[in-house]
Amino acid sequence: MSKASQIFNQVLTALRKDGSFAQSYAIVLSGTGVNILVQILITPIITRIYGPEAYGTYSIFNALATNIAMIATLRFPQALLLPTQERDFHILMRVTLVSALVTTSITFLGFYFASAPLLKWLGAEKLIDYYFLIPVMVLLIALNQIFGQWQYRLDKFKKSVAIDTGTLIGVRIFNLSYGVLATRNTIGLLLGDMLGKTVGLFFSWRLIIKDQIQYLFSSVSWHDFWRLVKEYQHYPIYNLPGVWATLFSEQLVVFFVSSHYGVSTLGVLSLAVSMLDLPKRLFAYTVTSVFFKKAVEVYKSSLEELQTLVLRVLYGLLAACILPYGLVTAFGEELFTFVFGQDWLLSGKLAQYIAIYCVFELLYISLDSVYYVLRKERRLFVFQIATFVLRFSVMFASVQFSLPLEECILILTVANSILYLSHLGYILHLLRLKWFKHLFFIILIEASCVLVFLGLRQLFY
Repeated sequence: MSKASQIFNQVLTALRKDGSFAQSYAIVLSGTGVNILVQILITPIITRIYGPEAYGTYSIFNALATNIAMIATLRFPQALLLPTQERDFHILMRVTLVSALVTTSITFLGFYFASAPLLKWLGAEKLIDYYFLIPVMVLLIALNQIFGQWQYRLDKFKKSVAIDTGTLIGVRIFNLSYGVLATRNTIGLLLGDMLGKTVGLFFSWRLIIKDQIQYLFSSVSWHDFWRLVKEYQHYPIYNLPGVWATLFSEQLVVFFVSSHYGVSTLGVLSLAVSMLDLPKRLFAYTVTSVFFKKAVEVYKSSLEELQTLVLRVLYGLLAACILPYGLVTAFGEELFTFVFGQDWLLSGKLAQYIAIYCVFELLYISLDSVYYVLRKERRLFVFQIATFVLRFSVMFASVQFSLPLEECILILTVANSILYLSHLGYILHLLRLKWFKHLFFIILIEASCVLVFLGLRQLFY
């Protein structure tokens, strides 16, 4: 039997094994693939209905809600897979839910009194009359995080993927219908997102966790409540500040661009980012959802097994993502204008820059849970704060020197490339792997791919 046949049979066996990493990843990957296909088919229509201003307004709304939601949950959802006792798991869910409800209430009061000046500064005046939707969205995001981790703990990947796919299709139909009937009202995008999260929660409860939902309302002593808070206190104390700093630094561009370049320009940038997120959603986020659990199990056996798992994921994802990002780097302008229309030419130009560092970002995102597996959260925190400082400095300098948007994004691309390569190298170092050799190979592969596509561009143009 040939080596290729042996590998194929090994993969097929792993896919058939219930609860295996390969099967779980394949299920999540297939569902995400369908979701992305739906988005690819429908987004060209949506971009011609709503336009850059609507995308910019939605980006501001989403950035505000996700940043607050990160704080609302105190990062406890990321610990929900860890308790070995089911009762501890149920109590930890309660802790997360209480935190989310309290934060949502505070957010509502804050926006009630201060939404107008904040949204005017961001150029999102159209959101002022809908400020109350922001705290609602915060709560929906928090609940989806809790229910999502609950489903993964129960190994209900098939049902979870089916719910996500059906919900996304419904959201896109709503976006299209609302955009046409309401004459391109910019609120249609955010209303569709909220509706999707609400429907997703309903079906998650109805089809997956209905029989266990009573655990959210069972009595819990204050002693047990605070025992779980103390046991996992490193998540809000060490994990939350760093992860929030990273999230906020990623979305600094939203706030800077909207306030200094305009909400329509932000919409153009947002489309570029959302399209380049598709490979990350297809490969990185899907593998992350099952990699963490598998990595925890493997590390209990030996470090060598974890090293093997990490390298397999690293190079498998590199092979999967290098071609689409290389294609965008070379042909971004032509692709975006052909697919989305002439209004999105600048979006294609910006995508050409951003695609360069997206390869490194995708690989890092897929493996960042290694920090938690090795219990190196404090070291991760240092990297996250450095990331925030560097990105803030780039955006602040761009505004102070009145740089054109393209130059700002180019500088940000260089900074992000350095950041993600540093993160990735340090993860490999923690695993006692030859990090320099692996980073050099990754950079070489990307450079070669980009050069090949640029050569093809010279032949066609």
